[in-house]
Amino acid sequence: NNRRIIKIISFQRIIEASVEDVEKICSEYNTEIFIELNSFYQFNNTPIKNNDTITILHIADMQFGGNVSNSASFDVYSIYDFLEKNFLKPSIVLVAGDVAQSGKSDEYKEALTWFEKLKEKLFETDNIKNRIILTPGNHDANFDFFAGFVAKYDFKNKHFSLPDQCVDKTGISENKAFTYKPINNDSKAIMDQVIFNNFMHFACELTEDTRWLISPNHFNLVINNFENLGIRIISFNSNANISASYKEDEKTLLHRGAGIDNNACERIISTLNNDDVFTIVLSHLGASEMGKDNEDLSEQWKSVRNFLDSVKADLWLCGHNHVQKSSLIDDDLARYICEKPCVYAGSLRLGANSLPEGARRSFNIIQLTRENAIVKSIKVIPFEINNNLIERKKEKIYNCCV
Repeated sequence: NNRRIIKIISFQRIIEASVEDVEKICSEYNTEIFIELNSFYQFNNTPIKNNDTITILHIADMQFGGNVSNSASFDVYSIYDFLEKNFLKPSIVLVAGDVAQSGKSDEYKEALTWFEKLKEKLFETDNIKNRIILTPGNHDANFDFFAGFVAKYDFKNKHFSLPDQCVDKTGISENKAFTYKPINNDSKAIMDQVIFNNFMHFACELTEDTRWLISPNHFNLVINNFENLGIRIISFNSNANISASYKEDEKTLLHRGAGIDNNACERIISTLNNDDVFTIVLSHLGASEMGKDNEDLSEQWKSVRNFLDSVKADLWLCGHNHVQKSSLIDDDLARYICEKPCVYAGSLRLGANSLPEGARRSFNIIQLTRENAIVKSIKVIPFEINNNLIERKKEKIYNCCV
């Protein structure tokens, strides 16, 4: 795919190694390849001067498909015309997950048409590679592929059975809800690759970043191609532990999964060596969903917090809640991120059943004000869509500590 050799591996070294050293050697090779892949994708030269403000369009939860009509997502041309007339045309688009409703290929075909139109309007034909950055959400998982990883087939009686260890019957007496989980770690590792397969192909086709197809780091990517602007973007997979919950009384399948791959996070941390780069972390789930205020998920939040702190995240962008909000990542144990903002996008989805009561479709514009290529402040401008009219809401400004 990359038309060059990125690493020559000596299998003789592995053959001659002791059993204890094989895993260590493979880990070394994996890290070296990961570093080379990241460096390969430094090819975007967006023409922005050192003192120019960088404008970012932050959207989430498009959820194409499902029971919602094709007109559900807000018209591309209306968004473009509004941004251009108000001098808010973005240089980068960040999509915080849930592109599709159920992770199905037809849903991504619809999404690709929408995003290609947006890309064409915003960026025309110049420097469009990787100007749209993605991260997967829980709805981007296709659970049509799920049964094979939680069910066992009884050939004698010709039916599937669910082992007890993959069915969580908590609360079954109240709402007849089951949670299906992979049978073992091997099933889980394979499943995470398979159920996000359609998302992987969509992300690769849209961004031309082939790392989505080979998925070298569990859908965690470092986007270095904006470092000429002093910006690094980390696509952070917050749905590494995906599962499905089925409510019998409502006949609905719910997409669940809040978790990270700690080994993948360690590999990312090991590749970053430039402390002067403004770092944006893009994930689907934010602090509240990742366990910040949940005692049951305190260990998970500790891992998330340590990752954000280690990569020195300056801005955390997410979605999932379908409601706009922003606040500081305020944690006494954190060294770097305690004064940094976490910003949620709303949703561009029209379906009323997917929006909280009273919520409207919305998106964010993020403006990074710079001096000598260094980001001095972050302006978060939320916009709501009401009857196809775009309304500007109260903005927030966060000063960057230098």
